[in-house]
Amino acid sequence: MNIEKTNRFAELLERQGMGDAQAVEFLRSLQPTLDDGYCLFNAYEQWSQAFSYKPGRCEALGPIRSLANKLLGYGTDDTLRLFREPEWSELVQLRGPVEVVLVFQCLSCRREYPGMGTSGFYDASGLLCPQCGSVLFRSLYAEGQIPLCSCGSPYQSPEMVGCPFCHSTQSQVVSQLSPYQYFETHSYVRDQNA
Repeated sequence: MNIEKTNRFAELLERQGMGDAQAVEFLRSLQPTLDDGYCLFNAYEQWSQAFSYKPGRCEALGPIRSLANKLLGYGTDDTLRLFREPEWSELVQLRGPVEVVLVFQCLSCRREYPGMGTSGFYDASGLLCPQCGSVLFRSLYAEGQIPLCSCGSPYQSPEMVGCPFCHSTQSQVVSQLSPYQYFETHSYVRDQNA
């Protein structure tokens, strides 16, 4: 792990936490790569997503800053250790089990809707409530009836592919959102096995 870059990352996060706007610009230019270490790369990606929009998810700064300081004490680049840290769990609570939120536009009704881009290791799908935008992460192996959203509307069925409004399968990706941004204004729940 690139200790010098990790130290710089931790230092800049401290400065951001104290309100130093210039630190954010320095952080944007830091851009660690996988060659700098998987732990640093993953922690930086969380920061990058959390602050990819204005004002960003400020409540993510504390856990990210704490992770950066912990990385300085790691003897090796141990990604599994990073993922077991309580701060990582705090970040997942903020962004959901999602890598990216894709915004699709239906080519039939022209409405936009989100799609959850999860890791290939996550055996669940994100079912969207077309009424309020809430997401149910349901195990791919779950059986039984899909519960209603807390708003009272049904979640999109996992068998249904495409537009949750007109059910057309013709759509295109028009943009991407940070999961931190999407779940700042929308909720999610996980079924018992997700």
